[in-house]
This record gives sequence, C-alpha cells and structure tokens, in this order.
Amino acid sequence: MLGRLAKWLRILGYDALYFTGEKRSDLIIMSLREERVIITRDSHLGKRQGFNRLILDSDIVGRQLKRVIEYFHLSADSKKIFTRCVICNRLLEKIPKEESKEKVPPYVFKHQDKFMNCPSCQKIYWQGSHWEKVNKILGEIK
Repeated sequence: MLGRLAKWLRILGYDALYFTGEKRSDLIIMSLREERVIITRDSHLGKRQGFNRLILDSDIVGRQLKRVIEYFHLSADSKKIFTRCVICNRLLEKIPKEESKEKVPPYVFKHQDKFMNCPSCQKIYWQGSHWEKVNKILGEIK
C-alpha cells in the first residue's frame, strides 16, 4: 500500500520496512516486537488499539512523505541520504571503486569515484543524477 513511501524514507536514511504479509495481526505483532510505528492508509487498522500507528489519507507519495516528516519531526540530513538500500532497507557499505568495475556501466565507472554496496541484495549505488532529483523533490515538499 505504501511501498513508494517506504522507498522515500529509505532514501532519506530512515529504517523503513514494507510489510508484505497478509495478516494484520502479524503486522501488529511485528511492530510491537520491533518497537516500530505502523504507517498505513488502512482505516480499519486505525480502529485497533495497543500499538503505535499513523494513518495517512493521501494516495500521493509527496503528500505522504510531507505528513510523515512533519509528524515524526524528521529531517532530510544530507549525511544520511542514500545510506540505506532502497530495495531491502539494509545499511549500505562503502566499497573501493575497483570492486564496482564489473557491476556498473562503464560510463558510471569512469565518471564516479565513490560507490556503495548493499551487503544483502548486492545492489551498487553511486551519486548520480538521482541525487539532484531527490533534493529537488525534498525542496518542493518542505
């Protein structure tokens, strides 16, 4: 339901799991065990008690992100941006440039010096044009 929002929170460096299970009770148990807040658009889940949650009413990811940032008093710290894998949520690790040579396009390897790797899914990240796009979108929602 909020996969794009989870991705944006990860881009900002925040630990954001995306629950893919079927049972609401499993989600609630996981949130209690891991001391997480459930962010949802599911109004039925909002009627239950005993766990922390934020109910969003918008289906537009920019509005959702703005609401979450305001509600939790989050910041878009440039030191935290792109420190998590947007796919699996793991913290990224710096890798030497040479280790990325066979894993990124030749143009990227030639023009970039800093690379990050996800230790779980092995995705490689670098500071490309997406950094500018992210900063532009963050500027728009502030």
